[in-house]
Amino acid sequence: MGMFLNSCVPYEGYREVIRDIYFVDKSLFLSELIPSFEKRNRYCCITRPRRFGKTVMANMVGAFFGKTDKKDRIFDELAISKKIYMLTDNQLRNYWTSSGPYDELFYYIRNNIEDVRDDLALMVSGESVASEIGQFAAASMEINTREQIYSAMVVYGLLTYEEGKVMIPNKELMDKFNELLLSKNTLGYVYCLARKSEQMLDATIAGDTKMIEEILQFAHDTEAPILSYNSEVELSAVVNLCYLSARNKYRVEREEKAGKGFVDFIFYPERKSDDCIILELKVNSSPKEAIKQIKNKGYAFRFKGKLGETPKYTGRILAVGISYEKETKEHHCEIEILNP
Repeated sequence: MGMFLNSCVPYEGYREVIRDIYFVDKSLFLSELIPSFEKRNRYCCITRPRRFGKTVMANMVGAFFGKTDKKDRIFDELAISKKIYMLTDNQLRNYWTSSGPYDELFYYIRNNIEDVRDDLALMVSGESVASEIGQFAAASMEINTREQIYSAMVVYGLLTYEEGKVMIPNKELMDKFNELLLSKNTLGYVYCLARKSEQMLDATIAGDTKMIEEILQFAHDTEAPILSYNSEVELSAVVNLCYLSARNKYRVEREEKAGKGFVDFIFYPERKSDDCIILELKVNSSPKEAIKQIKNKGYAFRFKGKLGETPKYTGRILAVGISYEKETKEHHCEIEILNP
């Protein structure tokens, strides 16, 4: 069972296993750990005889408290999900994002910011980062190298490790990383770009493409290695930083299926009457081509709902095209209202 609990693969196999008559549900054991962790106890000793399921038990604890992918779906048919305290006021979700080491992201990276800040820029944009993490003892005091930092963060559930890459596993933690980037000026250019993100959103809503181009040029003029723009991945990471504060007002999704293809960024407003934003990126092309793709692929249908239904979103739908020319090292932007 443990192989399903800490995996990002679909859960059909797991569902089949837990519905088998021979499956023994031991998830109520988790309820005994919650009071201890609420007191900010970081370490807990769980004893089991030899060949008595220690690994499976450890995987279950890690999946429950460690922010693995789609954790709500993992436990929603198990006995622990029926505990009343878990189902009221999102208590457990708040616990996941506020207890123990989960408030201490900066603690893990502070000794080697220079080696991890570019990775942070990529990970907060939804990318995974290659890393050869090693074994890390919970009591270890050595958190200095890039690999040691990521190993510790995986152990404490702040990152997920799979197929040689680390990534931020869910929205709750993504929000915490965003807060980190907006608050720590020691992160250098990453902090500077994040702090300009509110200005970037205001310029987008106002249709001020000149200001958007100036902010992106400012980003490019920093010393950051990530700004080599060898592909749209790096451009996406920088654009994500420049729109970071938009996540306070929007649900921002990357590479989302929309219409006839996948849109680079789509911004769903928390207030349904606010402007919706579709953002497409191009390298060595034009913003006109980006907007043309938005129209041809029908990305705007994500905001309009099904035929005959009242649209969920009533604000304007803004198509934003951003391009970067490698030869001239210039950014260009165009904005078009799709539902004037």
